[in-house]
Amino acid sequence: MPSVVVVGTRFGAEAHIPGFKAAGYDVVGLVGRDLAKTEAIAAHYGTRGFAGLDAALAVKPDVVSIASPPHLHYDLAKQALEAGVHVVCEKPFTRTLREAAELRDLAAERGLVGVLCHEFRYVPSTALIGRLLAEGAIGQPRMATLIAHSGYVADVTMPRPDWWFNKELGGGWLGASGSHGIDRIVDWFGDMAGISAQRVCASARQDGSADDSFDLHFRSRSGVIGTFQSTAAAWGPAVDITRVIGPAGTLWLEDTVQRGIIEVTTGPVHISDAQGTRTIAVPPDLEVPPLAVDSRWGHSSALFAQQFREVARLIAGEAPTMRYPRSTTFADGYRNMLVLEAAYRSAARGGEWINVTEPA
Repeated sequence: MPSVVVVGTRFGAEAHIPGFKAAGYDVVGLVGRDLAKTEAIAAHYGTRGFAGLDAALAVKPDVVSIASPPHLHYDLAKQALEAGVHVVCEKPFTRTLREAAELRDLAAERGLVGVLCHEFRYVPSTALIGRLLAEGAIGQPRMATLIAHSGYVADVTMPRPDWWFNKELGGGWLGASGSHGIDRIVDWFGDMAGISAQRVCASARQDGSADDSFDLHFRSRSGVIGTFQSTAAAWGPAVDITRVIGPAGTLWLEDTVQRGIIEVTTGPVHISDAQGTRTIAVPPDLEVPPLAVDSRWGHSSALFAQQFREVARLIAGEAPTMRYPRSTTFADGYRNMLVLEAAYRSAARGGEWINVTEPA
């Protein structure tokens, strides 16, 4: 299996390292800003600590995994790609569409694998809906609704990563969590034609804080209209609903159990059509093996392990094993950034409808 250096002493260490270990990678280093602190954390995970990516690249890893705040993604990914190293990068991909295009093109020019951490593609129920849609289970989709309410940041006294609430560092719920939903929408329904979005800070955080809630309306080029609403500031029970309506039936997931941001809907998947309403079992090939290593973010690390196994196959030149799920490539990330950038522009204009188009 490949060797990997992980950038990020919080989520990178706590979620990425266990995922890579479970996938069989050799974790050869952890990168942070404070060398002493990084070395102490790295020792806990049985690897070396480095203060900066330059030093870590000297050990010649096959992969660099980036779990830094978003405003650092572009520089770190570019540095790794220019050094001839494959890259796994957290979302949101970059701060600008231009940066996303540059990283996409650089990976392609160098013949390197560039993958984004949209691990929720590997949630069995999510992957199953994608597969059923691709197989035409409800015909051509016409309408979709995604609603996700959690209380992850409702209590302002609970510690959370500083960058989440700092606009200058790429913070905000639309980027931090909404990017997952946008990835799902584009993956399921194809390129977007237009977007209308609004952002709000619904918690008691001080004025000027980045958004912790958003409401997004979309139309895909394939003709699907939909709503995607999400908040991390909802007190009370969590709500996670996905419904897709087509001329031949409806597919849906519903989960009202309090899970927080690290857990997502796990099923079951329901379908209703002319034959009645029934539950569709997750096939064995979509099941996620339990994590064999310790991780504070156990659910996410198990999903990461699935994705990182596919990354290893891509590095080896093997074709993806299936259509659903598959990893989000840098090319996919650029398509997602087209939507996210349009959503930011729409929100800045009070929800104005924005056509999603390639820049001139």
